[in-house]
Amino acid sequence: MKKLVSSLIAVCAIGVLSNCTTIPLTSIPKLAGLNPHTFDFSQAKVAVRIQDGFKIEDGDVKLTVDLFDGTKHERTTETFDMLVEDMPASPFLLKDRRMGTSIYGFSFKQSDMARVLAFRDTFSQIAERGAANKERAENSFSLSVTSQGCLEEGANPFEKMKVKIYLKPAAEDDYFTFVKEQKIDLAALNEGKIPSCKAS
Repeated sequence: MKKLVSSLIAVCAIGVLSNCTTIPLTSIPKLAGLNPHTFDFSQAKVAVRIQDGFKIEDGDVKLTVDLFDGTKHERTTETFDMLVEDMPASPFLLKDRRMGTSIYGFSFKQSDMARVLAFRDTFSQIAERGAANKERAENSFSLSVTSQGCLEEGANPFEKMKVKIYLKPAAEDDYFTFVKEQKIDLAALNEGKIPSCKAS
């Protein structure tokens, strides 16, 4: 399934830096404030807002993480197909609702949790090693969220799907905008045919 919307953060020994123009300026301080020594990837949450007439199904949203160990010169990359949930309880998401749109939450599959926890542990080990390494090995971390979607029966097939992506880095944090609202041409990304939503 092709990628539609993507954003990226890079984590160094001193913090998190944004390097993608799809991230709002107001969200950059939140990303920069993440501490790589305490960041628990397994607790990260994603939410997506789309307009009515389109729907997001299980597996349409993918979360990809890439970790580079500067000391060992090893790269670890994992992609997770996320499961759709109801809109999370969140003051920020509640405030960001708009008429004619829906917001969905997403969670990891239970079958993916072993990979999720293994990645979290690898990340923690590299972050701690980097803190103790006076030579400051160039460790890096990137996180991207991509979204596909489908057209509901009776909806306008000539309209592009609008997608906005939110990130919640930790249990004690609220969501914030990770990717600005983007217009997505589903037909162009699916060999000229817009995917139809499954019957409920």
